[in-house]
Amino acid sequence: MPLTIQQERQRIQQLIELDNQSDQDGSAYYSEYLAYVREHLTAFYQKYADENGLTLSQAATRISKWDLAEWKQALSGLGDISSWPQEAVNRVKEQTYAAGIDKGHLLGAILILGIIALTVRQQRHIASRVNTDGKYEVKRMLQAFKLTSKQKKRVTSIITQPETRKIWSRNLWVDSDKLAGDVQFLVNRHLKHGMSLNDLTSILDEHANMSQFKPSQSVADRIKQMEFNTRRIVRTESARLIDEVNMTTYQMNGVKEVDWITEPGACIKCQAIAGDSPYSLDEAPLIPRDTHPNCRCIKMPHLSVMDKRQLAAKTLGLTAEEQAGLLRWVSGDSYKLNSALYSSQKPTGLLKTTMDELDTGLAKLPKFEGELWRSVELSGKELSNYLWKFEPGSNYVPSEYLAFTKASSLYNGNAKVQIVIKHATSGRNLGAFNLSEGEVLYERGSNFKVADTYMDDANRFIIELEDH
Repeated sequence: MPLTIQQERQRIQQLIELDNQSDQDGSAYYSEYLAYVREHLTAFYQKYADENGLTLSQAATRISKWDLAEWKQALSGLGDISSWPQEAVNRVKEQTYAAGIDKGHLLGAILILGIIALTVRQQRHIASRVNTDGKYEVKRMLQAFKLTSKQKKRVTSIITQPETRKIWSRNLWVDSDKLAGDVQFLVNRHLKHGMSLNDLTSILDEHANMSQFKPSQSVADRIKQMEFNTRRIVRTESARLIDEVNMTTYQMNGVKEVDWITEPGACIKCQAIAGDSPYSLDEAPLIPRDTHPNCRCIKMPHLSVMDKRQLAAKTLGLTAEEQAGLLRWVSGDSYKLNSALYSSQKPTGLLKTTMDELDTGLAKLPKFEGELWRSVELSGKELSNYLWKFEPGSNYVPSEYLAFTKASSLYNGNAKVQIVIKHATSGRNLGAFNLSEGEVLYERGSNFKVADTYMDDANRFIIELEDH
């Protein structure tokens, strides 16, 4: 079954929800590391600080038995590192050497051990998340395109290939090393002038307000900055893998063009890309290379207006006759049919057929919720007779179908009568079937309550209705 716009938007929403869960998991990891930093800095302060606080001269002295016990405790806290990646094991070895120089280096090594453990944890989390997203995408493509075993093997290989992990993993460790250097720098800067209890508190303060966010002064904020970087890697690498799986699938299945589906609240750049759809497969922008980090837009095979209409009809369960009735309504038969109903004439022939098909078809369309407008152009006695039908507090039950527009601006701003339903809930959304249609249609005999009538500044009659 071909992919639909609705399915792709649901997939985008699913990924955003997974991103939010990953954010929560990541925040927990970084909170634990901040607690780790606080514990060890406080322990060193309480052990060695004097009236001048904790100073560089104290940090430059030889390590003691207490220092060594702190180091062994930190190493023990890492657990079994035999399954750690080699880049992590190498960094632990480097810190083991540095820890023996003096107290200051030992303290720095302890703090960096925590960063190494944090990075391993995040590396595994990112790998798991990206792998899960990739496998699910392969499953989606398998269902949508009925991939052969050979095709499935090819798209699956995209997930397992070492290059998929190599780039982001290297970037993660680069960020990790920067964090380690910055944490050491911030601690040593305070030691240089004598770290007071207030200094200790200050460098561990978290600032949720971005105007107070100071990663160059606060260890807590610098850790939070690393958390943001990790979030970016999760989203970006997941999006990169999904895009590669999809584009490979499209290529193997002869897809010629693709449409760009934006994520909710998409940036101007992605909106502009979407506006230029469809793209030939070879020229389609790649995610995230041609967009930006954190991009959650997606590409799908281009559907013609007829394809989209057929998919919508199948989803809604519309028969061929009901589709014909809906299309005749939007193509012009609406005037003849409504004229007959308005004048209490009994439709016959094709008009009767259209009415019957329209009645059953409308019942299958989703109801629209929001603000609706209807413009009515009348004058003279005809206008006067029409307005008498709308007495505030009374019910208005038209025998004909009543059409409104979803447009934020008036359909015909010059019309003498403007009818508004501010909180519509019952009209049928024709755009669910005919995607380019902005009309909402109420079934004949619909019941409305007249909420208010008045003249606006442009001397137009405004009628406020409430649907039921």
